[in-house]
Amino acid sequence: MKDKLVFTPQQEPLAKKVVQTLIGKNQFPKVICIGGLSGCGKSEVAVKVRNELWYKKRYSKIVSQDAYYEPDHEEMREKTGFKSVGENELQWTSIKNAINNLVNSHVYDVVIFEGLYACSDKVDNAIKFFIDQDYHDSYYFRKLRGKENPDDWERQLVLNKERIIVEKTKDNADYILKYGE
Repeated sequence: MKDKLVFTPQQEPLAKKVVQTLIGKNQFPKVICIGGLSGCGKSEVAVKVRNELWYKKRYSKIVSQDAYYEPDHEEMREKTGFKSVGENELQWTSIKNAINNLVNSHVYDVVIFEGLYACSDKVDNAIKFFIDQDYHDSYYFRKLRGKENPDDWERQLVLNKERIIVEKTKDNADYILKYGE
């Protein structure tokens, strides 16, 4: 299911920090990654970064991790008792090819890769931003966007497994973004 984007004023400062960091480095093309827990606003911040870059005459393209799950990942979750949840559910070769093709096209100044595992060590040569948000705050946001029923026990199992894995990718981030800072 495609994400329903829910924009909030709190996302704007995060996007501005990302853009200020990119402009300060002044090397293009760039690949940036925006990772974090489910419901922390990764997709929304990515869109705001894209818009901010456009105003600065820098052109960008968003690559969403959600488009690169293995076709049978949900079936595998059920077959394995949800042990398959994690980075291995993604088509990493396809993700890397998509990013490299966009960089090598020389059309875009910035390629923005966003998703749960965007700060994974499987992504090379990128500036990585991790949105650090409390699990309970992300729960509220997931309910707000209506993408899923976060009260469903199976979904809670998946979210908990994802949380454990995603929190580990935080160590790979170059920058930690926090709401209200």
